[in-house]
This record gives sequence, structure tokens and C-alpha cells, in this order.
Amino acid sequence: MESKKLLIIYGAMETGGIETFFCRLSEERKNNNLQTKILLHYYKANKESELYRRISKSAEIFHFDDIFNVKTEIKKRLPLLNNLSESKISTLLRDVNHIHVTCPNDVVNAFYLTKKIKKKIKITVGFYSHLEFVWHNKIFNYHSDFEKKLIFEILPKENIFTFSKSSRTECSRRLGVDLSKSQTFPLGVTTLSSSLNKKYSRLSSLKLCSVGRLVGFKTYNSCMIDVVSSLVNEGFAVTYHIYGSGDDLIKLRDKVDYLGLHDYVKFMGSLPYEKFDSTVLEYDIFIGSGTAVIQSASLGIISIVATDNNIDSTSYGIFNEIPDIDWNIVGQGEMFAFKNLILRILEMTEDELRYISENHAKKSLKYSMISCLQSFENLGGIVNVADLDFQPKRYEFSRAAYRLISKAFPHAFRYKNF
Repeated sequence: MESKKLLIIYGAMETGGIETFFCRLSEERKNNNLQTKILLHYYKANKESELYRRISKSAEIFHFDDIFNVKTEIKKRLPLLNNLSESKISTLLRDVNHIHVTCPNDVVNAFYLTKKIKKKIKITVGFYSHLEFVWHNKIFNYHSDFEKKLIFEILPKENIFTFSKSSRTECSRRLGVDLSKSQTFPLGVTTLSSSLNKKYSRLSSLKLCSVGRLVGFKTYNSCMIDVVSSLVNEGFAVTYHIYGSGDDLIKLRDKVDYLGLHDYVKFMGSLPYEKFDSTVLEYDIFIGSGTAVIQSASLGIISIVATDNNIDSTSYGIFNEIPDIDWNIVGQGEMFAFKNLILRILEMTEDELRYISENHAKKSLKYSMISCLQSFENLGGIVNVADLDFQPKRYEFSRAAYRLISKAFPHAFRYKNF
């Protein structure tokens, strides 16, 4: 029987929604006798992290600088400047029939590797975050123009995975491209192996939590601090625990200090992936986005979906009640105040809480890992890169120059809301 291996090209295995998805995907593939390789090109990968150790049990992990013996820091950051050995590329891609990537730069890396050894292969790109596919630079734009050409002209449209219909529509509108032939299927999160589920009784107090990176576009953490402040001032017994780390941690801590909420808002640090289920089951309400909110809902925890880049303390609603929309994107439907949703949950009877909890678990089955695995295996087609006109050095220098300029003048290159 012909071996069917998936190669994922990615940055580094840290704790986040995409990384945990890749962990679940590789585990599901192993359970179905399918093999997975992961090529990490960020050379400071944390090999001691819990997630790295876990995913290494179900996938072969390779590091770009180790494979190709890259020594200098600048060549690690600009990988296509290296004289990559064709024999080593051939070894890496042996038995690989599908390469999957998550960002424009790795689309280029995938095309480059396959072109070097003249291999026809399926290359797919997942639109996990719209922020990865917003090009707005007008200078040093050879690299971005080439990325757009690869994704929207050379790559077959059916090799683009958008994961929700509303996300596909919004990407198409914002980018000015026709994505009607792209593949749309739910991201895999849930499995049938977990027997854990939340048992609700009438709530007299509230324990709230969030899990995710503390970064600028995940605005709900800051909004929820305001909501907790308002609830505390009105005499409600409420605590809010924030799990995660990131650049916004200091700013969020300063806000808690300013509002005097030390007894009510706690920063719990990063949550190991293997402890997600047992930890969040201790809480009454989960507030979050991406795969985390689906995973919490699969446990029957009443979950309020949050939206990225939303400066208002609003949500599309409670997980089991929202329509089939992409809740990470603002402007897709009616929004409800976080505070009002929380107060509504607090007023529910025990029967109402259990009914909503059960419907959370039922709705989460739509996001099954096995269904997603089948989509990854069966969708998309072979890409022929033989005639690809490409200047690797020009591409890398263009990308490097743009990164330096955008760091020096961040306001001029700020991502637009999507």
C-alpha cells in the first residue's frame, strides 16, 4: 500500500490554537495509520515544551536549520538564501503526498522545496487567521506580490482551505479575489474519546475563565476586565481567571491594578494543553475564540464566543445559540453585551443550565477531528511548479527590507481590521 504522509511547514510549536490543532490532527492521523511530518523553520523552537513533547509522539518533527546545516543567524531568518541540498529535500519529502502551510511565506517555501527536486505534490494553504493574508505594503513588495501570485493564480483555488463560509466571503471581499472554489469545512477540534462533561447546578456565584495568547487582537481579555469591574461594583460574586502569556500581559496587569481588581481577576500563566479539559471544567463560563471555545463547549461548559479586534465588550452570543458564522470576525451579525449574557446565565434554573450545557456538547460534534482529517486527505489537487519563475534571493531581500521598515514605522504598516 502506498504511503501517504502529510508535511506541515510551520514556525514553532508553542501553545496556541493552530499548534494544538496540528497536535490533534497528527494524533488522529496516527490512530488511522497515517503519518505526519512537521518542518519548523523558526530556529528557537522550544523543544522542552509540553506541546512539543506531545506532538513528537505522533509526528516526526524536523528543524530547518538542523536539516540543512544552517549556521549563521541571518541565513536562519532568510532560509532561501541557503544552498539547500536537493538530496536532503528529497529525503524530507520522501513518501510525502501533501504539504500544508498556514501563511504566505510558507507557501513560497513549499513551492521552492518541490521545485528544487521537480516533485509534483498537493500543496494546500489554510486561512486560519485573516491577519496572515493582509498585504498592504507599497514598498519592497516583490515578496508580497509573488506570494499573492502563488496563492491566487498558480495554486488551484480548491487547495485553499477557509474553514467557514463567512470567513471565505469576507476574505474574498477584502482581498478582491474569487474564492468560490475554495474548500470550506469546519476545523477539527473534538474527538469521541473524552468522557468529561460539566455538571451544572443553580449558580449563586460565577467563576469565569479565558485561555489563549495575550496579544493585541484578542481584545476580549481587556473587555472582560471592565465587565468584571462592573459586576463587582454591583455586588455580584465573580472571579475571572486568565490563562496565557504574551505581549499584552503587562498592560492587562496594569489595568487590573488601576481598577483594584486583584481579588477578582487572576493571571494564571500558560495552560499546558494536556490540562485544558480538567482545568476549564472547574469554571462556570468560558470566554474565548478559535479552537479553545469549541473545546470548552465540547465539555459542556457554557461558552461565550469572543471576537478579535473588537473594542466593545460584545459577543455574537452563547456558543450553542449562535448561527453558523465565523465569530472571530466583527460585523457578521447581531452582537450582545458580555455583561448581559453573563447575567442571563446567572439567572438560569438548573434545568436551563443543563439543557444549554448538553446542547454545547452536541453542537461541538460538528467540529469533529475525524471529519476534518478526511477533508485534509480527500480535498485539493496536485500542483505543478515546473514552470514557476522565481528569484529566491530577491524574494528574501524584499521580505527582510519590508520587515525592517515595518518595525521602524509600525503605525504605517498596522493591520487593518477584518
